[in-house]
Amino acid sequence: MESVLTPSKSRLPLLLTLPEIASKSPNLNVSFKTPPNVFSDAHLIHLCKNNRLHEAVTLLDSIARCGSKVSPNTFAHLLNSCIKMKSLSLGRKIHNCILGYCKESVLGYVETKLMYMYVVCGGLEDAYEVFDRMLVRDLHTWSSMISAFSRERKWGDVVELFYMMMDEAVVVDVVLVPKILQACGNRRDVETGRLIHSMVVRSGMISEIRVSNSILAVYAKCGEIDDADRFFRTMEVRDRVSWNAIITGYCQKGDIEGGMRLFELMKEDGTDPGLVTWNILISSYNLLGRCDVAKEMMKEMDGCGIEPDIFTWTAMISGFVQDNTPNQALEVFEEMVLDGVEPNAVAFISGIAACSMLKDVRKGRELHSLAIKVGLGEDVLVRNSLINMYSKSGKLDLAHQVFAAITNKDVYSWNSMIAGYLQNGFKDKALMIFRKMLSFTIKPNSITILSILPACANLIAAKMVKEIHCFTLRCCLTSDLSVSNCLIDTYAKSGNLRYSEAIFEKMSARDAITWNTLMAAYVLHGCSRKAIKLFDLMVKVGPKPNRGTFVSIISAYSLAQMVCEGKKIFCTMVEQYHIQPWVDHYEAMITLYGRSGKLEECLEFIDSMEIKPDFRIWAAFLTACRVHGNIRLAIHAGEQLLRLDPANGMTQWIVCQLYSVAEIEECSLKLKKPSRRNAPQQSVGCSWIEYNNNIHSFASSHQHEINGEAIYTWIRNITEKSETQSHVDHLTVEEEEKEESGCIHSEKIALALLLISPQKSQSIRIVKNMRMCQNCHRTAKYISKAYGCDIYLYDSKCFHHFKDGNCSCGDYW
Repeated sequence: MESVLTPSKSRLPLLLTLPEIASKSPNLNVSFKTPPNVFSDAHLIHLCKNNRLHEAVTLLDSIARCGSKVSPNTFAHLLNSCIKMKSLSLGRKIHNCILGYCKESVLGYVETKLMYMYVVCGGLEDAYEVFDRMLVRDLHTWSSMISAFSRERKWGDVVELFYMMMDEAVVVDVVLVPKILQACGNRRDVETGRLIHSMVVRSGMISEIRVSNSILAVYAKCGEIDDADRFFRTMEVRDRVSWNAIITGYCQKGDIEGGMRLFELMKEDGTDPGLVTWNILISSYNLLGRCDVAKEMMKEMDGCGIEPDIFTWTAMISGFVQDNTPNQALEVFEEMVLDGVEPNAVAFISGIAACSMLKDVRKGRELHSLAIKVGLGEDVLVRNSLINMYSKSGKLDLAHQVFAAITNKDVYSWNSMIAGYLQNGFKDKALMIFRKMLSFTIKPNSITILSILPACANLIAAKMVKEIHCFTLRCCLTSDLSVSNCLIDTYAKSGNLRYSEAIFEKMSARDAITWNTLMAAYVLHGCSRKAIKLFDLMVKVGPKPNRGTFVSIISAYSLAQMVCEGKKIFCTMVEQYHIQPWVDHYEAMITLYGRSGKLEECLEFIDSMEIKPDFRIWAAFLTACRVHGNIRLAIHAGEQLLRLDPANGMTQWIVCQLYSVAEIEECSLKLKKPSRRNAPQQSVGCSWIEYNNNIHSFASSHQHEINGEAIYTWIRNITEKSETQSHVDHLTVEEEEKEESGCIHSEKIALALLLISPQKSQSIRIVKNMRMCQNCHRTAKYISKAYGCDIYLYDSKCFHHFKDGNCSCGDYW
């Protein structure tokens, strides 16, 4: 034994254990009286001290297989090493070993250390599991757990732990009370704050300024400004934190004057306002839209020898952005940089937002370069704002470059790119980005859904609407009122009114928008009676009708040709609900008179309007005149439209046709007839359908351009049959080249291809880029009855649902 332990000239590995030496010297008969766990513990501690924790954890497995034991003290050393390295994975392995080695009687020795390890290494849930199993928990243990949840801003858990402490009769101390009160303030839990207030009064802790300030902050944050004010006045000692808390309370309630009054009292009391105090007031003025006052305060602060910090500058920049004065926001941004203050991410986001409002790509690129220079070029929030700025400025290529460069795209990155494509009208690309987002297993949020659904609000995207609806159900987003409202609207516009009704019926909560959306859906589909019935129900059990409600109900009475009722509800809106009419209401009233052919009365109504008739008013009146064949009033409406927008090519074309029909060279107001060479180039009518999961487009074509005799023969026969069963007395003024000239309109070609194909559909959906002509309208009505199918067609003017030989528009479009 002695010869083995005697130093020799041969150099053995320093960390070689006795069993290993014996294995390398088979002739030695080694025996030792020291228990093997002593060498194991010493070796483990040695590895820990030399930052070789991985080796120590590996050795634990060998010790376990040999049946040896490790002392609680050694485990404490191992856990300390984990804390030092902040290694959560190794900590979990040591935890498993502790559960296997230690008896319950000694387990408590390392539990506190184990819990603390999880807290430091970011395993908060693991820490709580250890904490929850502990048989004995002292104040130090509770403090560690509460502090951990507080750092993670889990305010609800902090308050819950406080009540658990109360149940176990553990008394909080002066260090722990402010942390619990901070949680109460942040979650607006004033009742728990009051309970703690009474506790600290009884315990004598109220004399501690830190505790008193925390109580004051709870009342202020919870909006209990009277309680805060009373408590503030009873405080024997007040410091700058006390004044800041009470000033913040007044400002958060919107009483900025009260905050300023306290600001002056603070100075009179001998407490100099610090940077935080000034920032509270500057930020509050900006939030209230009083940026000019905030700017003056900033100058006054500088005059008092207090330099503005990044928070001050950021409050000013964001204030001007929210006040819709982006030029001033960018001026402040430049002042900040010249003052030597390095912008943070929030400042960049606000500055880029200002560029977005101005569509100033040049300035936006300057901020982009500066962000890269200061190391914020890869900040996801900054990049998201850049995507938005480039998109709104029409630079979708630059927006996509920024988007593609983000390695860890969050849901807002995808939302920004989707919104970007939707703002310049690229619905297909927006949908492509949405599908790609889903392929990356990024969970859409309500903003995603609210952005993408309107892009599907057309007849050839009905399947996509159902897919998105499924996503909202899987992601539990239908509880969001805005999402459900948007689904009602989108389903209706994609031709699925039954789905809109089903969503409405299943909603547990409904706001005015919900009722208005379904009412508008009924109007869109020509269901006037349902819309009126829904309005009556809303008045009885729903929210108070608003501006949007009255637009829909007037339109419903218009569809039903109930002029008297429509006039009455218009008066009710003004006299009973005190809602002043907008253009939408006036336009609905023009249609109300127009559908029933009361054109002279309609013109009188226009003359009596409290606002000057705009383009929409005269366009609605022109439609009424066209439908009822009144050439004189149609010309009058057309001339008014030309006065408002002389360069409008379509208006010129329509007025030109009206003059031709009336066989006059100039109107009564000496407005010269537009020359034919100045008439607008006629756009080609196009229609789109969804067939076999693909989108197909058709352009209006002359007879000789149509491939297939069967298609042309079918169109000719159907047109002849529909004409023999119809009587036309409308004023024929069309936006598209007449079919009599040999042009076959695109919707007829689409109908022919769908109805002569082997896979006939009972529900046909077509989108057209121009106003449907009267001939095609009659043909579609005839087909719906002859073939027993539903035809949904959205043209540039109206939504048409053809069924059983009738149209939802009531032949008025």
